[in-house]
Amino acid sequence: CTSLAGVPYTYEMLNRLGFTKKSYKSLRYLTQAGGKLSEPLLKIFSAYAESQNIPFYVMYGQTEATARMSYLPPDKLIEKWGSIGKPVKDGHFRLGESGELIYTGPNAGCGYCYQPEDLKECAYTEELHTGDLARSDADGFYYITGRMKRFIKLFGNRISLDDLENDLKTHYAHFVGCTGIEDKKLLVFSDVQSLKPEAVKNYISSKYQIHISAIEYHYVDVIPLTPSQKVDYIAVLEITSKGTPAGGSI
Repeated sequence: CTSLAGVPYTYEMLNRLGFTKKSYKSLRYLTQAGGKLSEPLLKIFSAYAESQNIPFYVMYGQTEATARMSYLPPDKLIEKWGSIGKPVKDGHFRLGESGELIYTGPNAGCGYCYQPEDLKECAYTEELHTGDLARSDADGFYYITGRMKRFIKLFGNRISLDDLENDLKTHYAHFVGCTGIEDKKLLVFSDVQSLKPEAVKNYISSKYQIHISAIEYHYVDVIPLTPSQKVDYIAVLEITSKGTPAGGSI
């Protein structure tokens, strides 16, 4: 083949099969989309592509935008690891008030149509609300930080973060917020110093069947808010990423 396209799992399998131990004369480039590739795998395949003198493109997109909205240039793979790159030609990104990534471009569609009649109600648009939360750095590269639909899946359990947050507020009679860290951990936070981190984590672990190792608790001096006075979960992630979890993360 002349090109190889895959999702993160594809590259996990290729790595296990020893793909990078061989050369493929007809291979001209590698592409990856469909989720965030782990840093170790990114380094492995980036190094392989460089050794073979072929480009490796990491991309981001959704079906509603005919698959592609941005890509990370091969020469920025290591420096900007975790980034979805910059918009494709004629495409543009902006961040909504809530931090949602909004794409504008000629390839944006109006959504899914399940029957011919749906097309009549499908107004032409060049704007797509991705449902992803994002941030951009000083160089204009974008990074996905979470999802607007506040669900997280840990150890096979799909948990509504809003339901959990409401439960914690009721149980402790104080504000206790929560968000996800890339479907790997549950981040719980509050601006109430009297709450005991281990007690909060044990309560969640017991009631929601989440192993305590997947729960982090942080005390936040001031809960960051958006201009509309809603909790700014992106800011919370940035703040807590710089500190040590209260009570430790077991």
